[in-house]
Amino acid sequence: MSEYGIDIALIQETYLKPSRPKACTIADYVQLRTDRTHGMKGGTALYFRHSTHCGSINIPPLINMVATGCGLAMTGHRVLVIVSVYLPSPKSGREKRVGGSGVLGSQKAPGRRSRIDKTAALRRASAYPTAEHRSRARALQRRMRTRVKEVRNEKWSDLMEKITPLHKAFWKVTKALKTKRFIPVPPIKKPDNSVAQDDAEIAKCLADSIDSQCSHSSPPHEIAHIKHIEEKFQNKTSLEAKDDLPPV
Repeated sequence: MSEYGIDIALIQETYLKPSRPKACTIADYVQLRTDRTHGMKGGTALYFRHSTHCGSINIPPLINMVATGCGLAMTGHRVLVIVSVYLPSPKSGREKRVGGSGVLGSQKAPGRRSRIDKTAALRRASAYPTAEHRSRARALQRRMRTRVKEVRNEKWSDLMEKITPLHKAFWKVTKALKTKRFIPVPPIKKPDNSVAQDDAEIAKCLADSIDSQCSHSSPPHEIAHIKHIEEKFQNKTSLEAKDDLPPV
C-alpha cells in the first residue's frame, strides 16, 4: 500500500479469526481489527501508517454489525474519527458491505438488490439443481417481475403528472388530426333542423334517433311490396296438390 501513497485503509470481510492475531500484517502499518466470532463471514480491519497521528478507539460490543475505528489527530481541528464497518444482510447469505470516514454508508436501491439476489439464485440453481434452489430462484424471479412492474407504473404516473398543455404529446395529436385521412363528423341536428350545441342536446338527439330506428310503432316501408309478397305466398299455398300425399 505504501507504493500507492495510502495512509489509511479500511477493510471489510477479513474472514480473520482470533486464533491468528498476526495474520495479514503489513510492514510500516499498524493493524487494528475486529474479528467476527459468531459468523462464518465478516470482520473488519483498519491499517494506518506509523507516521500518522492515529490511535485506536474503543467501540462498544455490537450485535448486528462489526466495526473497527481509530482517531486521527489534526492540527487546528478536532480529532477525526474513522470507522470501518461491516453490516451483514439478515435476509440472505450475500453480505452487504458499508464503510467510510465516520459514515456507515447508504443502502443500495431495492431493485438492484433484488436483481443481484435473483442472479445469484439462478447461478446457484444452475450449478446445484436442487428443488430448494430452483424454488428460491423462481420466487426471486416473480419478485423481480413485480418490482419492475411497480417501477414502470410509478414512472408512468410521474409522466402523466408532468404533462402540460405545452407537452409535445398534444402537438402530435393535433398533427394527426390535421392529416387528410381525418374525416370530419357532420353536425348533429335537432328535429327543428337547428344544430345541437351542448352535450345534453347531442345526447338527446342521438337517443331519439336510436329510439326511432328501433321502434315498432312506425309504419313499415314499401307497404305495396310487402302486400304483393303476401298475396303470392297465399296463392301458392292455395294451389291443389298434384300427388297423393296428404297436405302438410
